[in-house]
Amino acid sequence: MLGIFRYLLALAVAASHLWSEATWLGGSYAVFCFYLVSGYLMALVLNEVYAGQGDTWRYLANRALRIYPPYLAVMLVSVVAAALFAAHMDQGVAPGLSMHHVFNQPGNWQDWLGNITLLYPTETSLAVSQGWSLRVERVYYLAMILLVRHLWRVVLWVGLSVVYAIYLDYSEASFYHRYASISGASIAFAVGAALYHLRQRYSLAGWHLPVAAALFFAHLLLAPAHWTDGVQRDGLQWMFTARTYGLYVNLLLGAYLMFAIVSSAEKPGKLSSFGKILGDVAYAIFLVHWVVALVLVAAGVPFYDRAYFLPVAFVALNLAALAIYLLVEKPVNERLRDRIRH
Repeated sequence: MLGIFRYLLALAVAASHLWSEATWLGGSYAVFCFYLVSGYLMALVLNEVYAGQGDTWRYLANRALRIYPPYLAVMLVSVVAAALFAAHMDQGVAPGLSMHHVFNQPGNWQDWLGNITLLYPTETSLAVSQGWSLRVERVYYLAMILLVRHLWRVVLWVGLSVVYAIYLDYSEASFYHRYASISGASIAFAVGAALYHLRQRYSLAGWHLPVAAALFFAHLLLAPAHWTDGVQRDGLQWMFTARTYGLYVNLLLGAYLMFAIVSSAEKPGKLSSFGKILGDVAYAIFLVHWVVALVLVAAGVPFYDRAYFLPVAFVALNLAALAIYLLVEKPVNERLRDRIRH
């Protein structure tokens, strides 16, 4: 089930980018829930897989091999695609945005170094524009070595993150600082780590899973003021609007769903195998969806003919993601990551 959850989050990100009229699908909320999943999984592996002395380097090596090979492959493909299909880079993708804004060609060696390492100042142009979130993930992969192995540290981390989120609201911070900054993302990773420790002590009954899933995805779909410029606090608007507390309400609903998923005893079977396949391609979907869109536009598929473009893009995106998994991720997992893990 966790694989299915990750796959749907990746699709939400891709859909919110490729279907500009449907930003209410909540791509940014989905990214925050990716952070939640990472917080849980990193707490799990640091307490159960890399818990011994000297395991820190194995953990860091495994994380690097998880992030960089698929990312670097898609970065290279993005640079090549932007060069080959330069004539189509003026294609609009949203009001005021074109393909030029999502395929930022590195202009000098510093840009190339920043793109390759994801160690970059904020002004660096990324060929994989959504790669900024990997920079956030990498910071917390390091921080969680110190934060997640003791319950009291996790509780303190959650408390400080909540206080910081309240401060952001009090100071009327921009949505960028709540969502895209390293400090703003702290609450999502912290809640994910807390879920791991909570799962060691408690579990939810099976009926929570469909209820949690309905609440979470209903919130994603019913956030019509997701990108509103004004701060809406009338009625229940604050529950959905990103500029108020919509981001945090969705995070809590995602945490409820995550807790229900990890509480359910998943039995081996067709659903389990299917969920694993979807989870395997989720990262590649997150990385490659803009490349797929550019190739389809260059092939003559009209971007704004939604009834035509979106089904074709869905099929092409899944095929491209599966290819990245089979050609890049799976060999790295089998030849390197599994050896490091064991």
